[in-house]
Amino acid sequence: MNIDMRKIIFIGMIIGIFIYACEKDDSYLELSETEIQLDAAGAEQYIQVNTNAITWQISSSSDWVIAERDSCFLVIKAESNQVRSERNAKIVIVADNKYVRINVSQAASTRAVGEPYPDETNPIGIIYKVLDGGKHGKILSFDEFNGKWGLNSNTGIRSLEDGKSNTRDMINAYKDAATFDSDYSIFWWIYQEKNNGDIDGQWYIPAYSELVELYLILVGQSKTTTTNATQTVSVSHNINVRNQFDYQLKLYGGVPMDYEEGYYWSSTEYNTSNARRGLFKHRTSTNNYTTKKSSFNVRAILQF
Repeated sequence: MNIDMRKIIFIGMIIGIFIYACEKDDSYLELSETEIQLDAAGAEQYIQVNTNAITWQISSSSDWVIAERDSCFLVIKAESNQVRSERNAKIVIVADNKYVRINVSQAASTRAVGEPYPDETNPIGIIYKVLDGGKHGKILSFDEFNGKWGLNSNTGIRSLEDGKSNTRDMINAYKDAATFDSDYSIFWWIYQEKNNGDIDGQWYIPAYSELVELYLILVGQSKTTTTNATQTVSVSHNINVRNQFDYQLKLYGGVPMDYEEGYYWSSTEYNTSNARRGLFKHRTSTNNYTTKKSSFNVRAILQF
């Protein structure tokens, strides 16, 4: 649901409350708190609700804050704040003809999406995801590489979520092959160029779900979660968001993302002869797997 529609529903709900209140006045609604301060990580807080109503209605003015009923409590939580500023929202709980408004604020993050990591002096990449209020997150490399995924063989490297394990296991299995650099060139690049020959190096090729997440964030569509088992994700690009990421990459000497050809490898095998890929192209979809012997771009990511 987009922000404008959420605001319309929120306002409509308030109007409905006043209309309903004129017709009925025999219920009560009391909350233990109406001012909530969430930490930057968004850890959940519980508000005790005292009411004689059987059902409640809960509405939020912003999509980053989540409010859910748990027995006689209202649970309020949020996504980790992605920026270095406090943010605010309002929640309305309605029980019969009574309503209470809750003011919610969330502390600023210690790091922000789009910033160089670890700092501006010695950056190694751009932060594209913040977790735990800035304590953890994910980084996109400044550089990229074009190469093959591998040969036609069943590697068994098929995790959709854990690109770090995928990458490490592929390198461990093939790094001693005489033709590792040409037959499994994207993994060779990670092993030799990004991690300096360290099998446990921090840079890795994203698994397919991580690649989809990266794509959606880079084009300003991070709320889209629906994926197809065999098709790449097709979404509209928020050009302002996309350009801002590319600006930051170029500002620190990096290479902007390729949104024209747009193909990027994941570290996830599809079957014996194919591996999964992403297509970073505006409103375009295709098979999310192709022959391992094809040459496509690959981008490294890192967790901190």
